[in-house]
Amino acid sequence: MAAPSRDDSDDGGQPPAKRPRLNTGVVKKRAVFLSDDSLGSELAAGAGAAPGAPHAFSSGVFASRVAFEQYASESGLEATGVEQQWGDGRGEVRRSRRGSLGGFQELPSGRVAAWRWSSHATSRGLQAQAEGRDPFAAYERKALAIGTKAKNSRGRAISPNAIVSEAGHVAFDAASGSFSLEQVSHAQGLSAAGVDWRRSERSPAAVYDHTRRAAAAAGVTPTPSHSHHSEGMALGFHDEVRQAPLSASSDLLMMATSIPNQVCKNCGRAFQQGLGAGSYVAGMPGRPFGGQKPGQTDAPSGGSGAAVFRAEPTIALLPSTTNRAQIGAIFAAQARGVMQPGGMAAGPAAAAPLPALMPTPAAGGAGAAGVGPALPAAAAAAPASSGSPSPSLKRPRE
Repeated sequence: MAAPSRDDSDDGGQPPAKRPRLNTGVVKKRAVFLSDDSLGSELAAGAGAAPGAPHAFSSGVFASRVAFEQYASESGLEATGVEQQWGDGRGEVRRSRRGSLGGFQELPSGRVAAWRWSSHATSRGLQAQAEGRDPFAAYERKALAIGTKAKNSRGRAISPNAIVSEAGHVAFDAASGSFSLEQVSHAQGLSAAGVDWRRSERSPAAVYDHTRRAAAAAGVTPTPSHSHHSEGMALGFHDEVRQAPLSASSDLLMMATSIPNQVCKNCGRAFQQGLGAGSYVAGMPGRPFGGQKPGQTDAPSGGSGAAVFRAEPTIALLPSTTNRAQIGAIFAAQARGVMQPGGMAAGPAAAAPLPALMPTPAAGGAGAAGVGPALPAAAAAAPASSGSPSPSLKRPRE
């Protein structure tokens, strides 16, 4: 658990006066305790990489195609069948069982420029290695955290699921022979059980519009338990902080770490429908959920939408010696200086900040009536100061 931030004090739920990014609200840790600290003390969305860089983007140059393919094999990158336009180049997206994505371009010299967007746990390992700490220990701590259910202030496991996501376009510059990640946005999401809808400025139907529309398109009634999931909130926030909706942009990539549950069937459909043609989404969970198996679901027929890859849950990967060898190859490439982090650039932000949702009051009176606007927040299942929540807030599971 991360050290308490200043938002853990009894500040009445007011956001800090100055923020460098658009915000979706304050998450009070005393209401919902997430063992993964990447969410910090507040949910956020905006232009550029997510706070704390949960998914590290790396690029580099290999001496030959043979050298790159050896790295790809040793680190677990496999073909997806999805090709994208990357600025001056075009290539196939590759992915690993952990959900990391990668690709390459051959240079006139015979060398190979490559890129990789790493999973959350691997990114923490890379960061630890750069700081002189044990990368494997950092990876294991983060993998366990992602797979741990949220708890309330009494230490009981509760249902809210969270999403930490980033989206952007890979760009290859032929003049420099290098890759970067452009037009990046980040967005976090929370399932309906973690939001106090009685004091929100928007309705659940508006916040979870993506997942509700996906359900309706499949002939399913969009109930809270079925459709008010964290993925829908994150998709909507991406749309609002970007100049154009995700669906209007082709060849996008999205990294979506799901804490703790696997992407369900309906949320997979929402990802497919929510991004433009040629896009690819990696959903990276901590634990299994809803009977969904790891693997790729191709884009809808007709050439529109995104392919979705459900990575193996982190708790299933931890005992795997193959997984350890693959992340070891990633750490080794950074240690040799072949692949180096950096190159994530923000896209233009949307003109207006997001409307507000109110956080659920924590036990003990925090978040009393009269608190100013904040946006969707994690919360205890039943706030002590305001009676029992409505039945629709008790049931959502994700």
